[in-house]
Amino acid sequence: MMYSANMSTTEMQIYLKATAIIDYQHPTIQQLAQKLTSGDDKTTAQACFEWVRDYIYHSSDYQMNPVTCRASEVLAYKTGYCFAKSHLLAALLRANSIPIGCRLPIPGMKRCITYPMWKRKIT
Repeated sequence: MMYSANMSTTEMQIYLKATAIIDYQHPTIQQLAQKLTSGDDKTTAQACFEWVRDYIYHSSDYQMNPVTCRASEVLAYKTGYCFAKSHLLAALLRANSIPIGCRLPIPGMKRCITYPMWKRKIT
């Protein structure tokens, strides 16, 4: 597996850590991550992305509550705004040892542009 040109393996470790928001150590996230694991990182990443896209409802589009943020909350309630959905995706990927970070939205933008940024080149 090839890493981004300007980052060492040690620097990549920050993109594998559990946080208060990307709480991939939560048992339900671990179970789902294991279910979505396949033979290689690219296929696993695609399966994780598609699962979040297909099974987590956008809170605004479906007028759902509560407003979630933590990855385990998003999974429990099956709803979240785009930033919350990206937290779940990041948690699923980190649980599968695929380093990932989250990009913050740009102030002043009319549309939500929060999305995960790949920190590892998948070949």
